[in-house]
Amino acid sequence: MIAPEMHERIFYCPVQDQTLLCQSLDKIRAHVYENLEQFEATKGNMTTIALFRYGLSNHSPNTITIYISVNCSSDETKWESVTASIELNIGLVNPAWKRARVSIEQNVGMQSAFTIHQPNPKFRLTR
Repeated sequence: MIAPEMHERIFYCPVQDQTLLCQSLDKIRAHVYENLEQFEATKGNMTTIALFRYGLSNHSPNTITIYISVNCSSDETKWESVTASIELNIGLVNPAWKRARVSIEQNVGMQSAFTIHQPNPKFRLTR
């Protein structure tokens, strides 16, 4: 079987109706980045971290998704453990994020119809 995402059109749009999620996005992005850096498959490969409603429907609201793009040297056969770790950790950081999904794909250059804000370095986690 082939996952529908592999052969059907994907629709994405900005998340505009979730104020609490949008307000905590910079902090969550910092956690996502830290998670990506812990896995060999994604360490040093991230090109974008964004928040979308992302899915197969053009009509109903799609799932709130943290979209991560990585460069082509990232090993996609190891992404399942990366996405599982990120989904678990963001829910622990902020329970409002428990239902958000994570999607990783190889995509170096992306143009969007709306502004995608890059992570704010002042929110980088310190240990």
